[in-house]
Formats: sequence, structure tokens, C-alpha cells
Amino acid sequence: MGIFTGDGRVGRLHYFAINLAIGCGWLVCVLAMMRTDPATGATTFNPALIVIFPIVMWLSVANMVRRLHDRGHNGLLWLLSLLPLVNFGLALYLLFAPGDEVANRYGPRPGGVDPKQADAQRQALDTLQARVEDVQRQADQSYYREDGTYDMDWMTASVPGLGSEPPSGSSPTTG
Repeated sequence: MGIFTGDGRVGRLHYFAINLAIGCGWLVCVLAMMRTDPATGATTFNPALIVIFPIVMWLSVANMVRRLHDRGHNGLLWLLSLLPLVNFGLALYLLFAPGDEVANRYGPRPGGVDPKQADAQRQALDTLQARVEDVQRQADQSYYREDGTYDMDWMTASVPGLGSEPPSGSSPTTG
């Protein structure tokens, strides 16, 4: 998904940032139109506007369509922005209304994990953590003697070269 297409979704902050950049593009257009010829004082036409204006307009419409998609609306609602006063209300709605929390027909939630997917991942991690704790508890219990001391014989028997005797200066049990 690029900024030149209306595919997918865009969240409020991203929408605002792109609109800010688009506003700067519009400012460039306006300043270019207000350029005057110093010799005659007449306003001159800047041919760069032929290129800049359609690009900025396309970006603006694509951004609005993606934001409408984030709300679960059809992208053609951008046409409401052509109506006076309605365009102001639409701009406020798109800027402040939260997007759909879950994936909709236009794609997954932008900038985050779907809450249902996050719950499933959280449950899987909780299950895994509980299993690890069970295994650790069983392992700890199997290495304690009845008198409460820790049995190190399993380690000396399982490490090649150590045999059944612990290294000199150490005790097989600690208290």
C-alpha cells in the first residue's frame, strides 16, 4: 500500500501527518500562483502547477479514501468533500473518529494487532508460561532430597569425565 493508492486503511495520526504534508504542497501551489513579474507587476502563470496540482489532489483523495476505509466506509464518500460546509464536517469526522478496532473488508487494523488475534496470542503465551513453570517445579522437586538438601549427583553422573565423584573441594549437596 502506497500513498498514491486508495487501497487499505490509514489511522488518524498517519492521516493527519499526510494531510499536513499535503497542506505544505498546497502552500507551494498557492505561492507559485502568487508569483508576480517584478518589471510589470502582473501575476505570472507558473507551468509547474500543471504537474504539482494533480499530484497534490491525487494524494489528498487517496488519503481520504484510505481513512474512510479505516472507518469501514466506501471510498466514494470522498465526494462529500466537494460540498461546502459538509467538507468541514467530513474533515473533522475523519480526523477525530477512531477507526474500526478489528479488520474490516478493506484490510487489517493499521498500526497494531487485531484485538482478537492479540487475545489468542496472549492465551498461547500464558499456556506456555504455565507449562514451563510446571516443568521447572517438577525438575526442582526431583532434585531435592527428603531432608531438603539439593541433590547434585545427577549432574556429576550426567557430565562425561566427572564420574560419580564431584570435583575436589566441592560438596555434592548444598543446604
